[in-house]
Parts: sequence; structure tokens; C-alpha cells
Amino acid sequence: MQGKSYIYKISTSNRRFIKQVKRYKAEVDQFIDPLPSEIDNHADTTCFGKNFRVISLTSEVCSVSPYLSEYTSIADIPICTAATVVDLDSGETIILEFGQGLWFGDRMCHSLINPNQCRSFGISMCDDPTDKHRKIGMELPDNYFLPFRMRGTTCYLQSRSPEVHELVSDIPSFRRRILESGGRNVYFDRRTGTSVCV
Repeated sequence: MQGKSYIYKISTSNRRFIKQVKRYKAEVDQFIDPLPSEIDNHADTTCFGKNFRVISLTSEVCSVSPYLSEYTSIADIPICTAATVVDLDSGETIILEFGQGLWFGDRMCHSLINPNQCRSFGISMCDDPTDKHRKIGMELPDNYFLPFRMRGTTCYLQSRSPEVHELVSDIPSFRRRILESGGRNVYFDRRTGTSVCV
């Protein structure tokens, strides 16, 4: 492994509890080729596609409604903690761990990261390519900057599903940062320009 590797965790809010436990079929084959993790202001939580790996499942599920009423909702989407890996050109490997996201797995060939959810938990993020005062990307703890790429008008991270040995590694160059939520729901106060967790 070349370069330094870092592990960061981004936690989000909880959803509803299920009444009974259903058997969950995990994907047998992990997809390891890099795919886009798009920065999406319209998703109300992070949506994990096949470039993420489930770390742990909660006992919660939710129904996902599309933006058009012509489509039906998808019920019983598992809520979990999952991780994705960003391999930088410098040789560094960044493992991003997100909590309380929606697990779609093989049903999505890309993932969606909600920037407002990240911001509400202390991750500074710029997804505006016209901002002349900031670079597009996310500011992780220790002032570590993770740049975004652009495809058309979409900001994204090219990331892949982590291998098991990357998640359980005790190599000293891996550092874990835990950013916990203070509450379950995030609200944006237009008057002050801040987000509040309740």
C-alpha cells in the first residue's frame, strides 16, 4: 500500500423501527471498480449503491418515494452504516464511513451523498463550482481536504467498495474520526444560515 490512509466516519440521523426482523440477503460479490458517489441536494439522506460496503444494519427500514407521483414507493429499504473508499492520485486511501443511510446495493450503480446532512454533522463542503472563494470538495477533520470531480453540472467522488482487510486493518497510518449526531432530525434555519439537530 502506498501513501497514507485515513478513515473518516460521517453519521446521520435515525429513521423508524421495524416491527419484525426479516432475513437480509447480502450481496455475495462485492463490486470493487470505482463508481461515482454524487453530491445530491435532492436526496434527503445518503443512498448507498454498489460502491459501498455495509458495516452494520440497524433494525430500521423506510419507504422511499420518488420525486414523481407516477412512480410507486419502494418499501422496506434497510438503513445501515456503510463505507466507501476514495483512492487519491497521491497514493493515499481515504475510507469514508456514513451512518444511517439507505442501502440499495446492486440496485444503484452510483451512490448519492446529501451535502446538507454532512454539513449538519460538522463536515464543511463546497459543491458549488462557481464559488470563487472555495475549492469544490469536503474538508475532513485535521484540515484534510478531499476534492470533488465534476461531470457536467454534478459534483462527485470516484469511490469503490472497501475490501474487508481495509476495514479491519490496524495499520497505524489508518486514523478513524467519529462525528456523531446530536439528534435525529436536521433543520436549516434560514435566518441564521445554520443547521440544527433535534
